[in-house]
Amino acid sequence: MTPDNTGYPPPEKPPQTGTAQVFQKLNEKVILLSCFDGIGSAAVALRDLLDSISLHITWEVDEECLKVQAARHTDAMMRGDFLKDDPLEVAKIIRQHDPQGTCLVLFASAPPYPDFSRIKENPPGSDGAEGQKFTAYCAFINQVEMNIPHKRVGHLTENVVMQKSEADLFSSRLDCEAVVADAQDFGLINRPRLELSAVDTEGSSANI
Repeated sequence: MTPDNTGYPPPEKPPQTGTAQVFQKLNEKVILLSCFDGIGSAAVALRDLLDSISLHITWEVDEECLKVQAARHTDAMMRGDFLKDDPLEVAKIIRQHDPQGTCLVLFASAPPYPDFSRIKENPPGSDGAEGQKFTAYCAFINQVEMNIPHKRVGHLTENVVMQKSEADLFSSRLDCEAVVADAQDFGLINRPRLELSAVDTEGSSANI
């Protein structure tokens, strides 16, 4: 097994320092809803692109992660376990914050992946406990999306590279396209991941 436990070799050359890409700030108001949020990486990345996040709602249950969130994302509305939350209440909060629906609503998530890992023999996929949680997330987000007036809604969901049938299932549930992205393309470790998003990647060789 390789040092990063992915089963893939490390890059031949380590990433260079001081070469990080600098992005121009976007003149955009964004509502971020981040599920399975961890320590809030989605918000960190988004703040590199925006002056501020208009509304930040998160769902996370790990106590250590919640401590980091509380310290680093003081403006976040932390709602705990999405399985115990009411999507209609979440939609109401969004409507009250942005009644005209002028903001871009971005749903970001990284659902638990063991049920889809190709490292395991006969992974249970969407029938397993974690797969069912992914399915529940899709249903939750669908309910939120149907009850907000926003014309612009985006999704970015990350998971391991799974069987095509499973990828097609979740792509359909989220109305997204599945592509494979590899961190090594940016000079890091070889770590391919399935990305579900509404970005048009037609013609990409990485399409599932």
